[in-house]
Amino acid sequence: MEDLIQKLLERPEWQAKVARANLYKEFLASDEWKERRALVYERAKGECERCHYSHPVMNCHHLSYDFPNVPIDASWPEGWLPEITALCLLCVECHEFLHKKSFFDPCNN
Repeated sequence: MEDLIQKLLERPEWQAKVARANLYKEFLASDEWKERRALVYERAKGECERCHYSHPVMNCHHLSYDFPNVPIDASWPEGWLPEITALCLLCVECHEFLHKKSFFDPCNN
């Protein structure tokens, strides 16, 4: 299995995916993202914008994952941030359902 993973990671397209995933993690740790996320929390008043319940843990969800296509050796494009209209506040259950990580839909209860 490790050989297969190593072979995949040697492919340029996989290297680019890993590089973008790492840049995205850095972006999520940035002050700019934290400020944008805070605006979404404020707009939603701490309530899930899908099921409309207030939960102890909330996620800021991207309505689109159309991120800049950055080369492997680049940094995140300066000044790029999603508009808050492209973000919504979701409870963990709704977030997992939308990402198809769960079959449980809080809106159908």
